[in-house]
Amino acid sequence: MSFTSRLRSVFSLAEKSPKADLTEYGSDSVSYAVSGGSRRLTETERQWDLRGRQGSRTYRSMRLDDSHIRGLRRAQNLPLVQATAQIDPADPDDPDAVAKADLVREVLIDDYPWRSFVSDTMLALDYGFAPFEIIWYRDQASGYLRCYLELRPTSSIAVEDIHINNGGIDHVVQRPIDGGERTIPGEKLVWFCHDKEGASFQGTPILRSMYRPWKIKRDLEMDLPSAVRRLAGIPDITYTGTLPTEAKRTLEEIGERIGLSADGFSLHGDNVSVQLLTGNANVGDILEAIRYCNRELSATCQAQVFDLGTTTGSWALGKTLNDLFANGVQAEAKYREDVLNASGGVIHQLVAYNFPRDDNRPTLRFGHVQAVDMRSFAQGLLWMGQAFQQLPEDLQDWARAELNAPEGPPVAQLVQPRFELPPAAGAGFEPVARASECSCAHGLQLAEDRELRRAPRGAERYVALAEVDRRFTDAKQAVREATQATRDKLIAELSRRAMAAQEAGKLAQFAAGQPPMVDKLTAEVRAVLDEFYRAGREQVSDELERQERGEPVYEPPLEERQTIAAAEKPPRKLRRAVAAALPDPEDAIEVEAAAIARSIAGATLAAAAHAAARVAAGVPLDPGGFTEAVTRDSDGAALRFGAVVSDMMQLGRATEANERASDIAYGQVSAILDANTCPVCEAADGFQSEDLGEVDALAPNPDCEGGANCRCLPIFILRGVEEAA
Repeated sequence: MSFTSRLRSVFSLAEKSPKADLTEYGSDSVSYAVSGGSRRLTETERQWDLRGRQGSRTYRSMRLDDSHIRGLRRAQNLPLVQATAQIDPADPDDPDAVAKADLVREVLIDDYPWRSFVSDTMLALDYGFAPFEIIWYRDQASGYLRCYLELRPTSSIAVEDIHINNGGIDHVVQRPIDGGERTIPGEKLVWFCHDKEGASFQGTPILRSMYRPWKIKRDLEMDLPSAVRRLAGIPDITYTGTLPTEAKRTLEEIGERIGLSADGFSLHGDNVSVQLLTGNANVGDILEAIRYCNRELSATCQAQVFDLGTTTGSWALGKTLNDLFANGVQAEAKYREDVLNASGGVIHQLVAYNFPRDDNRPTLRFGHVQAVDMRSFAQGLLWMGQAFQQLPEDLQDWARAELNAPEGPPVAQLVQPRFELPPAAGAGFEPVARASECSCAHGLQLAEDRELRRAPRGAERYVALAEVDRRFTDAKQAVREATQATRDKLIAELSRRAMAAQEAGKLAQFAAGQPPMVDKLTAEVRAVLDEFYRAGREQVSDELERQERGEPVYEPPLEERQTIAAAEKPPRKLRRAVAAALPDPEDAIEVEAAAIARSIAGATLAAAAHAAARVAAGVPLDPGGFTEAVTRDSDGAALRFGAVVSDMMQLGRATEANERASDIAYGQVSAILDANTCPVCEAADGFQSEDLGEVDALAPNPDCEGGANCRCLPIFILRGVEEAA
């Protein structure tokens, strides 16, 4: 792996694994070796009045005495000081991770002067670095080892007293003004450094670039008062003949009072001529030079936006320059996150000292420090809410990172634990059938491929398969059809309100409001869910009665149906989560109905706002096209809940079976209603178990590659007829 054509490769694929060369050959040119293995930094500052303690005094004078520098630095500091900060657990569902996050939050934010600490960290911009010592103490009440961070002034730590080793600070020697030396080990330090270059942990103060224009400006301001006095003129006193001594003394006193000093006036006889010559410079030139120095100072802080409109330039440039300034402050926030979250840092030590394991460490995160245009922000949220969930996951992660938005809930919070098919089912039962015996039935087929269903076997012969299949088909359109009339009224009303809000400039407020007619939609959706829930119970009741009578259902073969391609996999099923949280089916139905109604009404509201925003952006859209666009999104929202409706039928089947569990010998999974079967459902087809919960967990199958299109069905066999079945 050589990097020039003149050198042979150090190793090749045919040789054994190479060994790394651990020797350090180069030099960082900013440090020199001392005993003990560490290296001392060297002072590279060439200006004498900016070195060591003298430099700290100069920088302190700059940041406190100069009003312009003071204002610029406060403008940089305040957005970060006021920004929100939070501690995110590594896993919100893990009690260990949550406990660690709670402790770190208490120590660093809740019980600590957090904003004062952030303000102190910004001293790194003024002096190049800002060191903090970690002071540990034992909390007697909780037993935890806690800490606070104490600032160590940069003036007490010379550059030569910073010792580095292996790319980090090994220790520093502090020489405070009260005398003596204090050695602070590196693991006890939290070190903030501005514009560090290589191993130069002394950093580069932002005031260093300001020094030259500040010095010129200071000299100009010192000369300004005398220049003003000179421009006011010099008193000229002329006398005739010989002036008595007493009279001359009187005139000199008068001249001093007028000229304010003995050399501020002229006293001469009539035979002496006095002429005052003035240059081209004036007070305005001096003030303009001072303003030029101020602009140079602003450029150093990336704060040119504050100078716009004062002399030259236009506020039209404000957006670009303001973004530049805000991005600089946001970068400082990110840097502080990196320092506090670093491996071996204060958060790591808090976890390691108080818990058996140092994994699951939380992370500190700042909120955005940039000012937000609330109207644009609300409009952006509206548009993002319509399309964000449709984006690929990697694109969603990128968008969250760009917005500094919190991460979405982990998958473990949304998806129920995967049910693994046990090797032996129930009381020794084995699967009795496969969903498809065709050799090509591996995975989902293309949408245009069709396949005949197999004939029913065993207990499937007691199921009215045609009626159940019709219910599955009707579920797709049930919510849309039941709510059509109400949604037509809702669409008309929201379209009218959206256009009125757009004309009044209040579209963002409209988009953030609550849609009307939610109660009426809830009642209509509830009726649909109730109907399918009752149908599921009736299906199981009828199937068990047929088994008791020994009368299987004889009906013509089911028709073919197209298979949904895997790429069209809908979102996860909702019944699992709702049923787990609300064991009472009636409560589950009520919660689902309200959620569906709010979702449909919210989608209709968002569609109306989006259409109005398009009109405002200049997209030609007549009233008919406006209504059509809103209707299309509203219909799409209603169609999304077909899987929930069919889930209610499955919930009804499971509820009826649970109530008659004492009469049922076992349950069985049937995939007969799927025209094509994915490998997951094919493996579960025919699975039998005395535990009805296991059967319910697989029908419909939460891991089906067809998602919400799974038609796997739970079938239940009565005691005494299982052999016949």
